[in-house]
Amino acid sequence: MGTWMEKLKDDINQEDGVVLTIFTNVTSQLFKCIIFLAIPIFYMLLSS
Repeated sequence: MGTWMEKLKDDINQEDGVVLTIFTNVTSQLFKCIIFLAIPIFYMLLSS
């Protein structure tokens, strides 16, 4: 019974790791996009 619980815990931890990795990748991509879009907007605001 104990081993079954441990296996389940390991599976959940692995799932969390995958979700965290995907989330981190998506967040960093989104962050780059925001910066990439923000630079021209700031430039336009400053030059006007």
